[in-house]
Order: sequence, then C-alpha cells, then structure tokens
Amino acid sequence: MRRFVVKVLVFVLPFFLLAITMEIMLRNIPNDYKYKAKYLTEHSKDIEVLILGSSHSYADVNPYLIPGKAFNAAHSGQTFEFDLKILKKYEFPNLRMIIIPISYFSYFAKLDGPYLCKYSLYYKLETDGGLKTLSEFLSYPLIDNVRRIINYYLKRRDENESNKLGQRIKRKESPQSLEESGIDAALRHTHKDTKYVSQNVSFLENIIQIARNKNSIVILFTPPAYRTYTENLDAEQLKAMYQITEDILKKYDNCYYIDFLKDTDFTAEDFWDSDHLNAKGADKLTRKLVSFIESVSKRRN
Repeated sequence: MRRFVVKVLVFVLPFFLLAITMEIMLRNIPNDYKYKAKYLTEHSKDIEVLILGSSHSYADVNPYLIPGKAFNAAHSGQTFEFDLKILKKYEFPNLRMIIIPISYFSYFAKLDGPYLCKYSLYYKLETDGGLKTLSEFLSYPLIDNVRRIINYYLKRRDENESNKLGQRIKRKESPQSLEESGIDAALRHTHKDTKYVSQNVSFLENIIQIARNKNSIVILFTPPAYRTYTENLDAEQLKAMYQITEDILKKYDNCYYIDFLKDTDFTAEDFWDSDHLNAKGADKLTRKLVSFIESVSKRRN
C-alpha cells in the first residue's frame, strides 16, 4: 500500500508542480483587473466621477473628456452586482457622480465564468463561483492558459487593454463586421429567463442610494448601437428595460437617464462592432454625456 501511495505521488507531483508554476505565471501577466484594483486602492479618495458597468462603458466612455477627476472602473461583462461591490469596497469619499450604462441586457444578466476569478484574485471580492475562482489556472481551459503564457512570456503581449484612466483603448481582435456582429450580439444578449431581474434592480438601487447618501448623482445612459443590433432586439425585453429604468427614475431624485440607443448622430464610422464604439465614437458619446451632465447640473442649481 505504501509503495502504491509513493508511486501515485511520484506520478501526480509533476502535474501539481506544473499547475502551481502556471498559476504563478498567469497571475504575473499584467491585466486590467489588476491595474484597476491597484489604481482604486491608491486613488479612490481622489475620484470625483466614477464610471462603472460593462464593456458598453469600458470601451465607450472616455474619462479624459469628463470634467473633474474621473476614472473608468468598468470591465467586460461587469454587472450591477460587481459595480456595487467595487463602490462599497473603495468608498470614494469625494465622489460626486457615478456613470452607469443601462444596456439591453443589464437587468437580465448575471456574471459567471472565468471573469469571476479576476474579482476574487485582484479586487479581493467575494463571488459565488466556488473554489475555482481563487485560481486563474482552474478558471480557464488549459489551451487558453497555454496561449496566454506564450503570448506574454514569449511574444511580450500583456492583457492590459485600457489607458491610465481605465478606458479600453486596445483590443486583441480586429474590428468586427457590423452586419454579422449585430445579429450575433443581439441573440447573445437576449434572455428569456427573467430570474435575475429583481436582484439586478436591487443592486442598482443600492448604488443609487449610496450615491444619494454621499450627495452624489447617478447618470444612467443607454449606449448607441448599430442598426443590425437594434433591429434584432427582442421587443419585450427592450420594453422591460425601459419600463424598469422609468420606475427607478421615479423613485430617486438623484438619478438621471439619457437614451442614445438609436441616436442617428452615430454612423458606421463610429462603431468597432455593432454594439461597441471605436475611439472616435467613444469621444463623441462622452461629449454628449458631458452636455447632458451640464444640463442636469443647471436643473439642480
């Protein structure tokens, strides 16, 4: 029996050591989660305008164009749940404004998959993804981990895609076809199941309440999208998105909303894919947001 155990250990040990080595290598690859968590730890006390949300703010909102000390703390797929966790963790004592996208999927989605480990490991936030969220190695398929290691350690390509204030400015992929990506994205963002709606509304209301307690305002916006995306959205889900948002606006006097979804000022030249803007489009959207914020400020004064 003893010899059998020794043989098993001899067989298993190299794989265990390889997994440990890969985990260390993966965690040492620079990425946006690590960067933003560090930035917020060091500078949250200075931030006046906090941009939260999914890739629709991560890519589409340029903090350099927003008056005051702004930072884009959004990530791809980030839900209201993690917006709230970030807001609570770093407190932001000088906060005066939060900007959050209300996208077609915002009230219906729940974050899962490999992204969860980023919040566990780098933000030190609790997730409900189990033990594997404590490991980069366990959270991604082996082939993806090998590719990531090769890309960084051999090709010197890190996983940072944002500028110093957090906006996504680099992408691993090439620009997508506006025709093809519209149908695919609309289908991917359509949720027949509404089981996450009530908790997502609760998370968002919690954010608004925290902002109100800080004498801060919340700017909600629906980002622009190309016609191939908007034409393929489920009418009932879209209607629900607008109705829920309207109900929230009636409850909170520190919350304001503007809808850019079908804004004709945005043309094909402004889009990276059907539901994300390129740099030119992001600057255009941000300037429109700033104009809206200025009008809100005049109303409040």
